[in-house]
Amino acid sequence: MDMTNLENQVLLLANEDYSGLWEVYFEAKDIFGELSQNELIGRARKVINKFLDLGWIQLYWCNEPLTNQRVKPVEQSDVMEALSVVRYWEPPEKDSVSIRFLATGEGERIYTGGGLK
Repeated sequence: MDMTNLENQVLLLANEDYSGLWEVYFEAKDIFGELSQNELIGRARKVINKFLDLGWIQLYWCNEPLTNQRVKPVEQSDVMEALSVVRYWEPPEKDSVSIRFLATGEGERIYTGGGLK
């Protein structure tokens, strides 16, 4: 049930705007607060990977601070390596590169259809 809560929160974040990986980490921390940072990132990464596999989200490289003109899709070949870097799961500093995600058309359809049960 807790993973479903996290999945629903990620789906909401993806449909609001470009959301950062660190936001998924903080959602995981709210739900699974007793776990270590590595375990929390692992759970967050699991949801992100699942949604990428389902085609519900797209990852983007972002230059901070975020403007829509400063985003570039993360190539599929770079996803696994990018998701393994701990600093992308932490809030970015000004003038740094972050990873954000946004819902695809399919992700929007799932969300507007009531999300996950």
